[in-house]
Amino acid sequence: MKTLRLLLLALLYSGFSWGQNLNCEYRLTCKVIAPSGLTLRAAPNLNAPVLTYAPANSVVSACMGTYGKLTVEGISGNWRPVEYKNKQGYMFDGFLEVKNFGGISGAELDSLRKSSERLMSRADSLLVDSSANDPIPRQEASAPEPPEKLMAKMHPILGDATQLQIATETYNFCGDVQSIDPGLLWYGVFPDNEDKPTGLLSVEPVVLTVQLSKRRLSDNLEFDIITENEARSLFLLGVNRSLNLADLALPDVSNELRIRGRRIFPGQTVRLGGSSGLTLSATGAVVSGGDCPEINNYKLQASANKNGEKQEQNLLELLEGAGDCGMPELYWYGDLSGDGRPDLILVSVYETKNVFTLLTSRSTNNLLTREAVFTVETCN
Repeated sequence: MKTLRLLLLALLYSGFSWGQNLNCEYRLTCKVIAPSGLTLRAAPNLNAPVLTYAPANSVVSACMGTYGKLTVEGISGNWRPVEYKNKQGYMFDGFLEVKNFGGISGAELDSLRKSSERLMSRADSLLVDSSANDPIPRQEASAPEPPEKLMAKMHPILGDATQLQIATETYNFCGDVQSIDPGLLWYGVFPDNEDKPTGLLSVEPVVLTVQLSKRRLSDNLEFDIITENEARSLFLLGVNRSLNLADLALPDVSNELRIRGRRIFPGQTVRLGGSSGLTLSATGAVVSGGDCPEINNYKLQASANKNGEKQEQNLLELLEGAGDCGMPELYWYGDLSGDGRPDLILVSVYETKNVFTLLTSRSTNNLLTREAVFTVETCN
């Protein structure tokens, strides 16, 4: 069943471009209920070019098929092919109210219907850009600040993002391509410029593409995860809201990790810094040496000051496994959430796969919380 599903996806990616609209029947008649209207985009991506603008209460025709999930201002929905004023593109259907339809079930209709009373107080601040490409600037929400807005103030960069994904640019990706959502806003985290070093990583919006690989190493289906940027990123971050890049300054710690090593052996302590003084320390008993030493009772502990008190947390409980050597590796760390406390990516290395786990400080009770997992499997 999995092979068949991947085969279907391979045919999809090899024969369909996000920039092309579906040849579908526009059987849904919908009304735009976002107070600031909706933009019609050339592809199911917030970075895609704007084709036109549909003001509030506009009537559009929509298809049944959807591409990529998205959550905006607490409203969950999908990218949906839409036709408006003889232009075909994609809109976020969380702010579309179905008025009439043909040939779909009641359950499907219920999943599409949205309450206008619930939405009228929310501005479509993510979908309507304030840039020159859009006809009008977004409107200010008139309702009192909801809890997600308060979260945005606590974490000024990631803010109230409810969907996060990570990925690595790699050839011969043999994992589940359905787990990669191209409808999110994707950003590439790139190493420091060698010609003009600043000491900082570069974070840039990118267009994520998953395509069938032309360089297969096995009989299995293999995919390439690429962007339009010629440079190779350290990792890719997908978010369902735009990042405040102006407030984002991430030191490049690549050389530091290469010099000291990415493993934290029993008895070692690594201070990651930040105002909280986040520290990683390992305990356990080394039974044998070598590249993959045998270690008993290995633990990786995080400790820091939070809310005026020192807290500790066992990070292995946040991972799906510690790897073949029993020790995860520190792939990256930096203040991604913008709250003054480091976030990090741990990678569990196995003979047949590498599992990357993004841990951020956006936890109310603990020091760190697991936000996203990305697995790169071998293609043998």
